[in-house]
Amino acid sequence: PILLAQHYRSHGEIIGLCNQAFYEGQLRVLTDEDYSSWPAGLPVGLQWIDCKGESRKHSAGSRFNNAEIMKVIKVLRDCVAHLDGRSLNIGVVTPFSRQRTLLQSRIADEFDQIVIDQHQLKVQTAHQYQGSERDIMIFSLVVSGRGNGGSDRWFNFYPQILNVALSRAKRLLYIIGDKEYCLSRPGVLGTVSSVYDSIKAVTCVAEQWVAGNLDSEEETILYEKLLQRLANRRDIRVVPKRRVGPYS
Repeated sequence: PILLAQHYRSHGEIIGLCNQAFYEGQLRVLTDEDYSSWPAGLPVGLQWIDCKGESRKHSAGSRFNNAEIMKVIKVLRDCVAHLDGRSLNIGVVTPFSRQRTLLQSRIADEFDQIVIDQHQLKVQTAHQYQGSERDIMIFSLVVSGRGNGGSDRWFNFYPQILNVALSRAKRLLYIIGDKEYCLSRPGVLGTVSSVYDSIKAVTCVAEQWVAGNLDSEEETILYEKLLQRLANRRDIRVVPKRRVGPYS
C-alpha cells in the first residue's frame, strides 16, 4: 500500500480525526479553509449528536436504530433550512444496510424530490461511498449500549471502511451515535470518540480566545488605526480576529 500523505478535501477537524485515529498523524492537511461563502448559522467541521437509542438486529439480518433515524431527519431539516437554496450536496452514510433502507424510505417521505435532487441527497453504506465526497455528511453509527445489536465487531474488522465513511465529508460531518457507549469500547470506536473529544477541546479553547476579539491594548490601538486609515476604502474589510480551523 502507498500512503497518499497530502490531503486537500476535508475541513481540518474532520481530516484531523482520521489523521489521528487511522494514520498516526502522517497526513499533511492542505485543505482550503475559506468559508466566507458558507451559510450563516451552519457549523463547520465535526459535530457529534449524542443519541442513546436502541440498536436492533433485524430478523433478515443487519441492524437498525430508530432513534438515530429520527435524529438524522432532524439534522437534515436543519441543514436544508440553513442552505437557503444553495446547491451544496448532502450525504447520509451508515455501516448497516438495514439502517440505509429505513433511512431511504423515511427521507423519501419527509423531503420533496426537488430538495433531494437539488442537494444530491443520497443514503448509502460506507462501502458504497468509497471514491465519493459530500459538502455535508451525516453518519449514523447504529450501535448502542441498549438493544440486542450493540456489537461493534464490524468497526474493528473493517476500520478502513469506517475511515472512508468519516473522510467523505468536505465541510461538515455530523456523527450520530451513543457517545458514552463508544467511549467505553476498547477498539476503534473508543479511539475515534476520544480523538473527537481532544479535537473539540482544542476548538473550544480557540473559540474562547476569539470571542474577546481584541485581547490587548496594543491590538485595540492597531485596530482603531487601521479603521481610520482605511475609512475611505470600500474594498477592504478589517476583521479583528479570524478563525481558521482550531486557530485564531
